[in-house]
Amino acid sequence: GGEGSGALQLAQMDNAGLMQHGRRLMAETDATVDRAQRVVNDTVAMGTSTLEALQGQTAQMEHVIDELDEVHFSMKTAKGLIMDLTRSLATDKCIMCFMLLITCGVATIIALEVAGVDSDEINLPEPDIGQNDDGDDAGNNAARRLLARAARSAW
Repeated sequence: GGEGSGALQLAQMDNAGLMQHGRRLMAETDATVDRAQRVVNDTVAMGTSTLEALQGQTAQMEHVIDELDEVHFSMKTAKGLIMDLTRSLATDKCIMCFMLLITCGVATIIALEVAGVDSDEINLPEPDIGQNDDGDDAGNNAARRLLARAARSAW
């Protein structure tokens, strides 16, 4: 129905009217093309700005990843240093304990020398080695005496 009436109207127009109608259709078409061109240009501009933003964000992410790798390496190095320091500290404490024992031993020897205590006067307990299976304690007594003499001569 609508197309037939438009074609009928066009058939009834004179040349001037047809020209005016054709110019109006061309102006509408030009306006539509201009709007489409602006939409395309806006879309291209938006795509370009989005691409630039994504490239900037990609560069930032790469920088963050590099920094994370550096932090990971630093933490690994710090962990190794802490382990070395802990090991060194434990060794130092062991050395300090041995030095304390040696110092106590030297102080005891000096105190005994100052007090005038002779090595024969020091009472060392007799070790209880026990008896042989046959009840003979003679071999054990000899071993005890030898051990006691060795201990006294060390003082």
